[in-house]
Amino acid sequence: MLRLRIIISCLVVGLTLNAASGRSNWVIDPKKTRISFAVDATGWPKTKGVFHDFEGNISVDFEKPKQSRVMFKVRTGSVDVGSDLLASLIRSSAFFNSEQHSEAVFVSTGIEKTSAKTVHITGNMTLLGVTHSESFDVFVDAGLADKGRLGYKATGSFERSKYGMVTGIPVIADVVDLEITTEQYEQAN
Repeated sequence: MLRLRIIISCLVVGLTLNAASGRSNWVIDPKKTRISFAVDATGWPKTKGVFHDFEGNISVDFEKPKQSRVMFKVRTGSVDVGSDLLASLIRSSAFFNSEQHSEAVFVSTGIEKTSAKTVHITGNMTLLGVTHSESFDVFVDAGLADKGRLGYKATGSFERSKYGMVTGIPVIADVVDLEITTEQYEQAN
C-alpha cells in the first residue's frame, strides 16, 4: 500500500511539473506541410519550387516562448520545380550538390514573441555544409489547439552566396525567398 502511494505521488508530482512548465512537443504533419522557395532571374519568370522530403519538430512553451525550440530538416534531393531537367540542375553541384550535401537543416537559437499571433525566430541554417544565422517571421494559428493541432506560416529570405551557392549570380538572384506552411500535432509524452 505504501509503495502504491509513493508511485501515485511520483506520478502526480511529475504531471504537475509537466503542466507547470507549459511546454509541449509538436511534430509536423507531412500531409499538411509545404516548404517552398522562390528565386528571381533576369529575363526569366521567377523560379518556384517545393521540397517533398522533410521532417521537423517544435517544442512549445506557451508561457515562456523564448524557451520554445524549432528544428526542420529538408532533403535537398527532393526538390521539385515542375521540370525534371531544371530539378536535376538544382540538385547538381552547381546549386544544392545533393549527392554530397543531402540535407539542409534549421535549428532555432532564439524565439521572440512579437504579437499575440506572431513570433520572430532566429536560428542556425546549414546548407552545403556551411552554417549561418537566419531569421524568420512566423504567424501562429492556434485555432485548432483544442484538437491537439497548431498551424504555422513562416516567411523569410537568405542570400545563397553566403553558403557558397554562387552559380548564375547576378543573372539568377542571390536572394532566395522561403515560405513554410505547416500544421502540427501534439506528440504524446
